[in-house]
Order: sequence, then structure tokens, then C-alpha cells
Amino acid sequence: MATPGPSKIPETLTVRGLYKYHGLGRKKLEKYHSPGSLRRYAEAELQKLQSVFDEEIAKIKSSDIPLAQEITFSNIDELVEEVMGRLETEKQTLTHLRGVIMSCSRTIFQIAEDLLEEIGYVTASQQEEEDDEEEKEEGDVKDEEMDEDEEGKEEDEDEDEDEYEDEDDIILVD
Repeated sequence: MATPGPSKIPETLTVRGLYKYHGLGRKKLEKYHSPGSLRRYAEAELQKLQSVFDEEIAKIKSSDIPLAQEITFSNIDELVEEVMGRLETEKQTLTHLRGVIMSCSRTIFQIAEDLLEEIGYVTASQQEEEDDEEEKEEGDVKDEEMDEDEEGKEEDEDEDEDEYEDEDDIILVD
């Protein structure tokens, strides 16, 4: 009796996981043998990628990071419109359409890298702000501790002076 293999759970596509995406790669595109089917496939894949980008941007904007609200980055919408227009108007040979789609996929990967860089910058700046706040709080606590220590030292010095005054009163006789 054969043992069942591991269940195949489809991975959700994210901008960070885009390097695993091969939907617009040469091998996938070679499976389509008519310009119409290739255009329909490319349109579906581009819309899927567009939704991935939109989800990522919405997720970072919904965080409590103030700088994240300023991310207005997503050239993906413009790119999808441009590519769909090019697929309709340019030379309708499979080789040419595949080339257009593959160059578009390279641009998508560049946009993904830029978006991740911007997200990294925003989250890093938030982390720096949090670290600065923590350091300031720690500094305030240390200042209070140092003030208390200095007060304690002054009291100790006063006690030491009192001890020395008592020693002056003692007269040694031979």
C-alpha cells in the first residue's frame, strides 16, 4: 500500500516571494500557441501581480508607522495598462508578444525591489524612532539613578568629615 505524499498547499504570492514567481517566464509563455490566448494569460497574470502589490501596500499602510502613510508607490498599475495596450497594438507574432511580456516581467521585478526597499526604509525609520525613544527613557532613568547616587555620596562625604572632626579631639599622650 502506498503512503500518501504531503498535501500540496498553494503558497500565497507576496512581493517578498516574487523571486519564486515564474508565471511570466519563458517556459510558461511557450505553452500558449495563439496570440489571443497568450494575451488573455498575460492579462490574468498581470492582474494577479497587481493585486499582490496592492495588498502589500495596503498592509504596510494599515500599520501604525507614520511614514508608511506616505507610501504612494506603485508603478504597477501604470505598467499593467501600458503592457496591455502594447499587447493589443504591437506586432501580433508569438515571439514578439512573448518578448514584450518578458521585458514587462523584468520591470515588475524591479518595481518589487524598489517597493521592498521603500518598505524597508519606512520600517527601519520607525525602528530607529522606537530605539531613540527607548534610549531617551533609559537615559532619563540613568540620570535619576545618578542623581540619587550623587546625593548618597554627598551624605557619605558629610559623615566622613564628621569622623575626621572627632579625630582632632583625640590627643595622644606619651
